[in-house]
Amino acid sequence: MKLRVLMLITNFGPGGAEKVFFDHAQGLRGHFDIEEAVLDASNRVYDTGLPLHVISAWPFKWLGPVGRLLARAWHLRQLVRRLKFDVVMSHMDGANWLNLLSASSAGKVMVVHGTVLGDKNVSPKVQWLRRRVIFPWLYNKGFATVGVSAGIVQELEHHLGVKNARVMRNFLNCTALGEKSAEALPVGHEQIFERPVMVTVGRLAPQKRQIHLLDMLKALHGRGQQARLLVLGNGERREALVLRARELGLSAFVADDGTGGLPVGSYDVYFMGFVANPHAYVARSQLFVFPSAWEGFPLALCEAGACGVPLLSADCPTGPREILAPDSVQGSYTLRTAEAAPYGMLLPMIESTQDTAAWVDCIHQVLANKPFAAHLGQQARLAVQGLSEEAVIERWIELLDEAADA
Repeated sequence: MKLRVLMLITNFGPGGAEKVFFDHAQGLRGHFDIEEAVLDASNRVYDTGLPLHVISAWPFKWLGPVGRLLARAWHLRQLVRRLKFDVVMSHMDGANWLNLLSASSAGKVMVVHGTVLGDKNVSPKVQWLRRRVIFPWLYNKGFATVGVSAGIVQELEHHLGVKNARVMRNFLNCTALGEKSAEALPVGHEQIFERPVMVTVGRLAPQKRQIHLLDMLKALHGRGQQARLLVLGNGERREALVLRARELGLSAFVADDGTGGLPVGSYDVYFMGFVANPHAYVARSQLFVFPSAWEGFPLALCEAGACGVPLLSADCPTGPREILAPDSVQGSYTLRTAEAAPYGMLLPMIESTQDTAAWVDCIHQVLANKPFAAHLGQQARLAVQGLSEEAVIERWIELLDEAADA
């Protein structure tokens, strides 16, 4: 009889954690009897078709975050008891806290998708609570806490007092990625690549720092390099990004502005929004640029590597250095100049005009040197060779079996 596993997540949006949740569900469904649970079922992007439960905050939804959390913990406990789940595997902070507070009989495995110490979205008060109470006390109540990068596990073990941490990196289906990258683009979209293109993929949010790419593009144009910037993804910063592009005198196309497709003409920046197959666009680009301020184990960077595109990434906590220079992983992120890593280029997190200049110099070098760019593309493919789905799923099967038996 198969183990019954409940996979729990906070929401079903278009982010990296949600994509990993989907991948895990698809990879594990043949080995376990899996169902899903979520706090907010709206705006689902990745749908597995598995049985789904929405964890309600009733009757305390009006009593603030603590009331909603406790109500959901009670409902989760009842769900586990009623449907006899052996393991609850949760993704993202809210779901992890809920899993642990439910005090259910199931084995509990929590997945941490991002840096804890480097997350600038968290207020000082909440960060203090996380560092002093939630991680050292609450997370040690579960069977295992999984960090998707070695950098996250280093934080968990050495700074947050988590004793049951394990590394389990995200995985790729390189065969499927290869097929998707070779698919034809929608009619008219090939014209984007009539000039050199640097592409970025991700939520349009302050964390991702796409706004700096616009200043870089303007500087590149000043050097006579007529590159384009292709931005794939949606988010709350879209309007600010479009406005900044136009302030800089860069012509910008916004895919969902009501025009119904790519108009005739030539643009400097293409804001394409969410696209079902970003790999077809990434594979046709000259380089992938990733200026994030913090990450976990960025799937977008790995997927671009699998497409054979040169990788230029900020050396931010956590993940990029682990992907591009795995033998030099360290706990500090203080790079101030471009570093030629084995599998790509590591660059400073952007905090000054000097940092921006380092990025511009590096991008210009890659675009101007086709043999060097080709070498970086070959190395990018090598960066993700160890992230096969089969190997990672096998480790997950072992971990969930252990959690059920504990």
